[in-house]
Parts: sequence; structure tokens; C-alpha cells
Amino acid sequence: MLPSRRSILDFGVLIFDWTRTRKTFLSSIRTIRNQKPKTQNSPTHRTRTPQASESSSGSAFTLIEILIALTIMSLAMSVVIAAFVATLRGWHRGTDLIDKLHHGDFVMEQLVSATRSAAFFHNRPDKFGFWLDDQEDGEYPTDEISFVTSGKSFLPRESIFANGMHRIFIGIEDNEDNEPAVAIRVMPHLANLENWEDRDGMFVSSTVKGLQCRVYNMQDEEWQEEWEDTNAVPSLVEYTLFMDPLEDDDKPVTISRVVEIPVSPVVGRAVQFQQEDAESDEAAQEAARNEGLGEAGAAEPTVVEGAETEATIQRP
Repeated sequence: MLPSRRSILDFGVLIFDWTRTRKTFLSSIRTIRNQKPKTQNSPTHRTRTPQASESSSGSAFTLIEILIALTIMSLAMSVVIAAFVATLRGWHRGTDLIDKLHHGDFVMEQLVSATRSAAFFHNRPDKFGFWLDDQEDGEYPTDEISFVTSGKSFLPRESIFANGMHRIFIGIEDNEDNEPAVAIRVMPHLANLENWEDRDGMFVSSTVKGLQCRVYNMQDEEWQEEWEDTNAVPSLVEYTLFMDPLEDDDKPVTISRVVEIPVSPVVGRAVQFQQEDAESDEAAQEAARNEGLGEAGAAEPTVVEGAETEATIQRP
């Protein structure tokens, strides 16, 4: 565990106080040693005596003092270097996280914008349905989704599909460097969709390594990873993007978003109206069938003579 900034400052203050005290102590010793007894010689006439040489030699640092100073300096430098390395590592970690989040936010915003611009017409549900292929080939989920949209998300400005409806395919595939990346394919919404995988795709981001899509089931009130009704559009979808972790032992960086498709309630009402119309048609046919059977099976009344009263008998 690396030392905190507070402990480093306290240690630096301690070293500074010890150095200042040591300098004061050595200065006092030098002052005492340099003091000479009073002589009757003239102040201007001074000779080099053995005491002067001894005092000058005594003012030098001893080997033990040098070793102690080097030890303290090495400890201080190790603490400073450790703090610097920890700060540098944290800075690199934060930079990598910001870069991953930047790429993830861009892909998510484009995905959300395209989903909210989804289109559906109930007269051709097979051409406007929502597709979901649940896959998990590698370390992260690699789902593939497709729907018809009128937005310009993921499209370059010069694209012929930028100003109209088109079917978009979004998934995770290997790019030129054999690394998983977000792949986009676009084609006309009424075209034949049998060979859509043969179309050339464009890679948006190699930072995003995985994509997971879940659909909310209104009847069961739970999230599901499969969508079998390819002739309709779900009301709520959840997208999750996966990116590599910052460290080997960390969890992957993820970004999740729940998106409500505006066209879905219209689809629900259209399907409900179709079901009600079908049910009403079946009820009308059943009533007509029962009425026909009733007319064919009705019998004329029969009068029995010789009885005190006339009894009317209906044959079944």
C-alpha cells in the first residue's frame, strides 16, 4: 500500500527539523573548537599552530555522519519516488478511463438515436420488424440487432441512406487488425434481406468490444435476451456496451442505457385492433352459423286431438 500525501509531508517536515538541528549542533561544536586562549601576541601577528590544524580537521564530517545522511536521503527519495509513481499511475488510469468512456458514449448516443427513430408500418410487418440475435462468441456478448430507422446515426454525410428510411444492422465483428469492433451495415428497408451479411460493413469503434441487447416483456414483466416476434417492435430495449478493464484483474468497463421506442405503442394498438377485428369477424361468422342451424332445425307445432286441452309439441 502506498503512503498517503499526509504521511509524506509529515516525514519531510521531520527530515527538515532533524537537518536544521544537526546543523545547529555542528555549528556550536565548531564555535567551541575554534575558540583560542588569549595570548599576548599582537592580533596582527598570527602563526599556524597545531591547535588550528586540529580545529580545522575536527570541523569535517565523520564517516558515520555521512552514512546516516545517505540513509535518510535514500529513504526520503524512495518515499518521494513511490508517491510520484502512484500519482503517475493514477493519472494514466484516469486518462484511459476517460478515453474508453468517450468512445462508449459516442457509440451509445448513436445507437439510442437510431433506435428512437425506428419506423414501422403494419401493412408490411415483415419489412419493418425488430431483429435480435443473441450471441456470445468470446469474452463479451456479441449480440446483433437490426431495425428500420429514419435517422442519420452511424451514417456518413455523403451516404445515400442519410435522408430516408433504411434498415441498419449493428453487431460486433473483427476488424482489419483482428480485433473486435462495432460493425455497421446499411441497406434499403424493402430490399431482399437474405444476403445482408455479404454487404461491406464499416467499423465505428474498436474500443467497444461487446454489445448486449435485452427486450422487456410487458406480459411477464421481465427482461429477456431473445426476441422472437420479428414482425413487431418492442416497447423497451436495454443496451449494454462492454470495454476492456483498466487492469487485468478488474471488471470490464460497461455503459448501459434503457431506450423506449416511440413507435412501439402504435404497433401495439395496430396489433390489438387487428386482433379485435379478427375476433369480431369470428364471432359474426359463429352467430351466422348458429342462426342457420336454428332455422334448419325448427319444427312445426303439432296439435293432438281428443284431449281436453290442446297441447303443442315441438319436435326437437
